[in-house]
Amino acid sequence: MNLKNVWRLIRGNNLIFIALTMYLFKYVVISERLLINGVFYSENADQTAGLLFLFIVLGTVFIAAAGYVINDVNDVATDKINKPEKVIVGSIITKKSATQVYHFLNITGLVISGIAFFLLGKITLITIPLLASMMLYLYAVKHKCNGLLGNLFIAFSTALVIVLVWLFEYYRLIIGGAHYQLNDSGFQTILAGYILFSFVLTLLREWAKDRQDLAGDLKSGCRHFMAKRSEKTSSIILFSGTLLFVIFVLTWQYFLFKNLDGHALFISGFFSLVIVAFIYALPLALKAKTKADFGRLSSLYKLLMFAGIIAMALIIIN
Repeated sequence: MNLKNVWRLIRGNNLIFIALTMYLFKYVVISERLLINGVFYSENADQTAGLLFLFIVLGTVFIAAAGYVINDVNDVATDKINKPEKVIVGSIITKKSATQVYHFLNITGLVISGIAFFLLGKITLITIPLLASMMLYLYAVKHKCNGLLGNLFIAFSTALVIVLVWLFEYYRLIIGGAHYQLNDSGFQTILAGYILFSFVLTLLREWAKDRQDLAGDLKSGCRHFMAKRSEKTSSIILFSGTLLFVIFVLTWQYFLFKNLDGHALFISGFFSLVIVAFIYALPLALKAKTKADFGRLSSLYKLLMFAGIIAMALIIIN
């Protein structure tokens, strides 16, 4: 196991994206709203919170990495058909060793998160990473090939990343007696929008990936949600889901424009996502037939999510 294979096993690029999402949401979106509302912390308080937040990010990243590993452990047969050149578990590392890596990553992530929440004074928040860990495990060992539930587990786990950042800052404000500062309509609109944004795009991408990997899934006996649908029905589902996503983003932009003053660049940034979805995603979803078509659709959904997260940086440009 060289560094390159370890990076592939734990999906290092995805982990960087998770950490980037958490830091942007805290230090751009939330910090900007607190600045507008006149909330300031002492330098010591900020340094302490920064260290605790780093622990939470690391804990989240470790748990996500564990989820990727256990998924590979339980997906060896399918991966050997769908992507034989990329198989690591059972080829470069044994299933037993990979399982041990999973336990190490998962336990380490939960311990790091628990320490952070204990020091924050809200140990009960450990239920969030614990819930994510349980869903990732259940998805990999039981529900990936069991209808729609597995896809919902992954989408919900992704949305929890945003929820976790919000809860961290919210309880930090409660301790300081200023939690009402994150109750304004502008922030609530951003929060609800990003939670739904992450959930919907993740669900669409999971469906596209499942359809892309259909051949291997069927041969290994995996009967997930998309495996039970015909090619035409799958395309209609993805087209309808993409159309609903476009409608959701447009509706979200209306409420952002209504409740968020002075952020025209941030708001307009999302209209570019709508244009991309209209021009590329909708036609591709409607006409998708081959493995390559669904692969391109999956990549496009991932690109839309990445662009939407990076768009957070536009908030600070007034």
